[in-house]
Amino acid sequence: MKSIVSMKKYISLILTGLLIAGMTNAQDPETLTNSAIVKMSKANLSDELIIDMIQNSPVRFDLSSGAVRNLGDEGVTPAVIQAMREAAERKDKPGMQSTATEKKVNPVLGEPDKVFTEPSVYEPSRVTGTVSLTALNYAGPLTELIKFNENKFKGLEITITEWDKQVRGYIADINKVKSQMLEVENELRMLKNADTKAFGDDIISRKGKLEAYRKNYKQTKEIMVKGGATIVKNIETMSSDAVRDLGKAYSEAGQQVSSSNSNPASGENPVALTYTKREASANCISYIVYLNEMLAWHQNEIRALNDLIDDWNPRVTQIIDQDAQLRSQLEPIEKKLGELSSNQKLNKAEISTLKKQVSDLEKSRKKLADQMKDDAKALASAVKQMSQKNQDALKERFTDIMENITYSFVEKLSM
Repeated sequence: MKSIVSMKKYISLILTGLLIAGMTNAQDPETLTNSAIVKMSKANLSDELIIDMIQNSPVRFDLSSGAVRNLGDEGVTPAVIQAMREAAERKDKPGMQSTATEKKVNPVLGEPDKVFTEPSVYEPSRVTGTVSLTALNYAGPLTELIKFNENKFKGLEITITEWDKQVRGYIADINKVKSQMLEVENELRMLKNADTKAFGDDIISRKGKLEAYRKNYKQTKEIMVKGGATIVKNIETMSSDAVRDLGKAYSEAGQQVSSSNSNPASGENPVALTYTKREASANCISYIVYLNEMLAWHQNEIRALNDLIDDWNPRVTQIIDQDAQLRSQLEPIEKKLGELSSNQKLNKAEISTLKKQVSDLEKSRKKLADQMKDDAKALASAVKQMSQKNQDALKERFTDIMENITYSFVEKLSM
């Protein structure tokens, strides 16, 4: 009779274990209730495993005082009951439901604890609007710098998209092996807890499988670390290229500013440009999300260049307007001189007076032309200073990005 009872108990434990394993590995886990928790406890599953299931499954617990007392009487530990309370609290708060894909932080990867069977794709930056501007005269070359930063933004985002997909692939491989490893660990735990016998062939076989999965798990993480190191190396090259390209672009723009036709009589020579305002995406995988800082940097630089154009346009306009006023004063005088030139002896005194007026007006125009030329040189100098400041900023930021990404792939992955 005792043998029959023991056999029934063994079968019951195995069935309970299989039920729990099914709940653990199901695509849509069953809703956990007090009864399910009691069954797990009676199956001698560890608190760690039970709590893990509570955190990764939908729940519907009765946590009234009487129900909690009954849980304790049935052998459910205080740690498990506390986990039940926390899961119930999350369930009651909007956006905080306890599900396998929304809540838990993976202690190994630092990502939401879900298996990326189909890794989600990095979503590009969001367009927030368009800006149309006009740069006048010597400020015109600044529009090329806006285009430069736009192109750098687009190129970097393409690279981030590729690397994001690559890293998500690493994580998918790791999570796949981890899922297999945890499944075997759960099977082993249930088999070991089912009786007091020496390990049988089924346990020994699973131990061999577990060893292979653990080795594979280690290898997939090592592959990801190496992939991260390659990304960091590529970022180092990217940093050098970015600093060089920026220095070249800003140097050329500065030279164009200083050599532009800064004669007020040449007019405004407007250069029109329409560019797109973008908001850098925040959904990049966390291991390389730091690169998004450079996307924001280029958008900020575009805005700074726009502001610079807005600051200098009025100076151009003011001098051109003043020169136009002087020219409007010159026109009747020069016309009068032309009329008087037919009889210079008779009109000598008046011609002399008018020539002096012309000379004074031309001197005033020369001052305006000199002022405009000096302004162009001042803007060219500002662009040169901006270039050096930006090159220093790029070096600093890329160094910081490489440090953070290196930490992510080496330290975070080992947590």
